[in-house]
Amino acid sequence: MDPSPVQLAGLREIPCFPISSREEVRAYIGFRHIGGLKTWPSEAKARYLLAEVRKLVELGVADPFRELGRRVGSNVQGIRNPYLAIRILLHAREEFGLEVTHVQEDRFGIWLRCMNSADIRAYIGLCGARTHQEIEEALKDIQGDRLAEVLGDLKSAGGRALAVLGDSRDVTAYGRVLENERARATLRKTGDLSLAKQVVEELGLEERAWRLTDSVKHFVDTLHRVEPEEIPGDLREATKDLANVSRSARDIVRGRIEDERT
Repeated sequence: MDPSPVQLAGLREIPCFPISSREEVRAYIGFRHIGGLKTWPSEAKARYLLAEVRKLVELGVADPFRELGRRVGSNVQGIRNPYLAIRILLHAREEFGLEVTHVQEDRFGIWLRCMNSADIRAYIGLCGARTHQEIEEALKDIQGDRLAEVLGDLKSAGGRALAVLGDSRDVTAYGRVLENERARATLRKTGDLSLAKQVVEELGLEERAWRLTDSVKHFVDTLHRVEPEEIPGDLREATKDLANVSRSARDIVRGRIEDERT
């Protein structure tokens, strides 16, 4: 069926809102694609946030993460984490000459998850940075060889069909492997993350207890720096469970020691 004259007339005009420059609509674009209904992929979102944070810094905004979060319908953490992830990739390329294209274009989701891991951040030399200024200062302490090591584990190389770290669900275990010398040596020798994970799991009870203690201490330090609005509603219940589990572990050890003495 041929279109009617009315239908043809409707095709001659395209509804639009003319603007004089891209700057006029940047806030709307960000809100729609960051916190709105049509969200960008994580890498595209991070590139946008990087550009917007830099603009705010140029304008002298004291807390660009908070200001940008307000504009696009997110919070400080929602801006900081993607910014940190892509900023480190750019630093890896500019400062150390590392190839990051594959990770940025194809593995950015898992890279973002890696940069949310305290163990992995600590391994590459990035600790405790939260504000924009702190992140920029902390970049100077990143160890290029370790950063290259982590980036390499996200790529297939050396005849491997798959990357060492191929699934975001393994990021936590991978971070623990990096922090343990024997487990990391196993990973480098075999290229098999599952074998390296077994080394971590076979650690002596005392060493495992101290590692858990260090993790909890780091968690407590983080809590002291978290803004009230960044605290999830169920965190109180989670920390209550954490305290109960810690007391249970203490009571079990105490009970076993007393049984041995009697």
